Amino acid sequence: MAATPNFPNTPRTYTPVTASTAVTVRVNPTTANVAILAVGASAGSRIDQIDFNSTLATASSANLLRLWFRPNGGSTWFLLREIALPAGNAAGTTTNTANARLNFDKSSTETPIRLANGDSLGFSVHVGEQVVGVAHGWDY
Repeated sequence: MAATPNFPNTPRTYTPVTASTAVTVRVNPTTANVAILAVGASAGSRIDQIDFNSTLATASSANLLRLWFRPNGGSTWFLLREIALPAGNAAGTTTNTANARLNFDKSSTETPIRLANGDSLGFSVHVGEQVVGVAHGWDY
């Protein structure tokens, strides 16, 4: 008898989180310096999109964001990828250009990030400037 398939059925927009402490390592950073974007639900989760925006009220420097994975609530973070965040100018009359988006939908060559129960997805900044990240996806 075949197992019953499990499909994502609860859409999620996770709580926006802020990273502002510079993390310059590419191996297992201090957990306190990683902003946790999502934690896998009891039956698992799928992340389809992540948005990043600088929240500085003035010009921001170019930055490098690091996306981290921590399996099953453990203590070791693993680097998934690095994302360039361009310098921006957030003057009152202009649009903030310091933003980035990762899409994992059907129009992308990327596959969604799947999180098992207790897995964590987080991000950090290389330059110590305030950046907000928010993940969008589904719980199974």
